[in-house]
Amino acid sequence: MGRRRWVIPAGAVGAALLIAAVAGVVGGMFIALSEGDTGAAKPSALVAVFIRDSATPAQMAALEAKIKAMPGVERYEYFTKAETLRRLLDGRLEANPPMSTMAASYAIRVKNVAQANAVAQQFFNDPAVNNDAGTHNGVVWWKVP
Repeated sequence: MGRRRWVIPAGAVGAALLIAAVAGVVGGMFIALSEGDTGAAKPSALVAVFIRDSATPAQMAALEAKIKAMPGVERYEYFTKAETLRRLLDGRLEANPPMSTMAASYAIRVKNVAQANAVAQQFFNDPAVNNDAGTHNGVVWWKVP
C-alpha cells in the first residue's frame, strides 16, 4: 500500500494568488490617496473607476474633465495598468473588485460619504469605464476615515 499524496492543482493556487492580488487594487489606491493626511479624521469615501483598455484619448480626456468638474471631489489620481498591478503585488489587500476590472483606473477621494454614491453613478454608463454588459462592476466605492 502506497502513501496517499495530497496535491493542490496549480490552477487552484494560481486562482487564489490572482484573487488575492486583485483584492489589493482598491486598498492600494486608498493608501496612496491617504498618505500625508493630517488633522482630525473626517468621514469620506473613495471611488475607484476602472478604465477599458479600448478607451480612446478623447474618452480619457472627457473622463478626467468629468472628475475635475464634480462637486465634492477632494482629489483624484490616475493609475496605469502596470501601477495597478504593482500595487496589487505589494500586498495591499483591503477590497475585492471584480476580476473583469483589472485595468488602468482612477481613484477619486470624495469629501463626504453622502456624495459617494452620486459620484459613482456618474461613471455607470460612461463608454470609457470597464463595466461588464448590464452591470456597473467597473465602479466601486467605500467609506474611509
